[in-house]
Amino acid sequence: MRRLSTYILIAIVALIAACNKESDGNKVDPNKPSNIQINATPSTDNSGDVTFAVTATNAVSYEFDFGNGRPFSQGRHTIFENINDSQRSVRGVINARTYATVNITKDLKATTNVSFDLQDIHERLYDNPIVGDGAPAGRAYQYLYRTTNITFNQLLEYNK
Repeated sequence: MRRLSTYILIAIVALIAACNKESDGNKVDPNKPSNIQINATPSTDNSGDVTFAVTATNAVSYEFDFGNGRPFSQGRHTIFENINDSQRSVRGVINARTYATVNITKDLKATTNVSFDLQDIHERLYDNPIVGDGAPAGRAYQYLYRTTNITFNQLLEYNK
């Protein structure tokens, strides 16, 4: 019971500390930047550089966040990577099994089992050179795997 009353007391103190008499709902800050305009100009030399020009009322400096200063996932942009990276995998499998049994005599029979397995995997991966795993040079891979398995058994069975 004592523990429960301690939790209730902590919740009440947190609730009171969060309360505020002032209502900021309809208040307009006159110093808040407004009329923000951003113009992006890509370079024409195919370097991928983009120049940003920004104008705004009540603003003297501008800061762009490209995610480089984040404490996590630096150099990553999941939406851009999902659009511009590609991973394709095609897989084909063929399996075959057969057997034959021959009665040599009344008490002796021979059985032969044959199995064939073929597996093909063709993978193509592309990581863009701008952001993510492929930065800064980009990369592409192509893998071709083929696995073939043949099993051949001969069984002799004698029943008396």
